[in-house]
Amino acid sequence: MLEIIPAVLTNSAEELEMRIRQLEDSGVKRLHLDVVDGEFADNQTVSLEACAGIETQLQLDIHLMVVEPALWIERAMETSPDRIIAQIERMADQEVFVGKAIEAGVRVGLAVDLETPIERLDPMVTSEIDVVLLMGVRAGFGGQEFNRIALDKIEKLIQLRESESANFKILVDGGVDKENIQEIEETGAAGVVVGHGFEEMVKNES
Repeated sequence: MLEIIPAVLTNSAEELEMRIRQLEDSGVKRLHLDVVDGEFADNQTVSLEACAGIETQLQLDIHLMVVEPALWIERAMETSPDRIIAQIERMADQEVFVGKAIEAGVRVGLAVDLETPIERLDPMVTSEIDVVLLMGVRAGFGGQEFNRIALDKIEKLIQLRESESANFKILVDGGVDKENIQEIEETGAAGVVVGHGFEEMVKNES
């Protein structure tokens, strides 16, 4: 069954805490938290320090859209994440990032922006990562429409996973709605990340 993970992208710690409490009350188990540094994209979200100050029982996926995410792992660990997922576009060395995350004791994923070829993924790390997050929109901003390029990339990722005998899950993030979620699942994604309209999406799928 397709996993539907709620996402929060905000520059307000108050809004983040309010949303966390809403999701806790609704019985959600996992939250995808977007962290943008203002350099990766022309947008900046609430800081990891502010996130760490909010207690929650939710399993956290920290999605780093930052310059050199390996340097952010220590701060990200202060949020007690279940997974740290980072964009590869401003990552100097995928092996270094994945190795540091595993050493820190957290599951790790790599994220691929909409226009980034799947071939940019380092095959040396595919057997060590928990997820590959495919962006269905340009990373860093919410409220964009889904781009069907992502569907082709799911198929390529499945081929890569098989060729490398890897076990990573494929997640799709951005622009997911009730009009395209079924096709995303049928193409081979294990889960989707949804910001706006999460409650409606879950209601429709239940």
